[in-house]
Amino acid sequence: MCGRFGLETPEFSETRFSARVLPGFEDPELFKPRYNIAPSQDVLAVAIGKEGDRVIRPMRWGLVSSWSVSDPSKPRPINLKSETLLERSAYRSLLAKRRCIIPSSWFYEWQARGSQPKQPYAIGRRDWALFGFAGLWDACKIDDEWLISCTILTTAPNDLIAPIHNRMPVILQPEHEALWLASDAGEVALMGCLAALPVELMTAEPVSSLVNDVKNDGPELRQAASSPADQHALPLF
Repeated sequence: MCGRFGLETPEFSETRFSARVLPGFEDPELFKPRYNIAPSQDVLAVAIGKEGDRVIRPMRWGLVSSWSVSDPSKPRPINLKSETLLERSAYRSLLAKRRCIIPSSWFYEWQARGSQPKQPYAIGRRDWALFGFAGLWDACKIDDEWLISCTILTTAPNDLIAPIHNRMPVILQPEHEALWLASDAGEVALMGCLAALPVELMTAEPVSSLVNDVKNDGPELRQAASSPADQHALPLF
């Protein structure tokens, strides 16, 4: 799964994903570095706008659909399994019409260590370059205001992530990004974008337990773990 991530260079998202900032969302606060992005917060997302071009705007992380607004017990998933998207008509419809790319610099995952505290890892591309999660979005009205929300798709882990967690977010290959946002893309082609990123393109680093508290934010969260308890031996690729 993916329950926390960072975006260190959000100001480059517009250029990296060939998108324009949607008018009304030029607030510089939206483009400040963030090191501990959590569910229910707004995240930057790239989608196709009304004019057919790519736009970037904030979306609430945690998918809120019209059928879940009036019932708090209904799920508001931050992640969806890519393998089962076609099994539910609501999610299949979003796959067809409401796909997005969520810019990120890395994501966090926690490795269980028996009786010891879980070890957090920062995981990203091997060169730590900006990348995009595959996401879906939806829109619904709450008290006459539009809420735009999103979810990150997940898949089975590759050999780097498997010792840490049994799921991983879908990180789109750059060559799949245009297809993922293409209005005429078919199901078969889209599902082909949702494989795990190859091991040789990724790395994982143990980081400070400061990331455990969602209230913490800052570059110190990305610093390598400094104590022996935070340096669990994991083969890094």
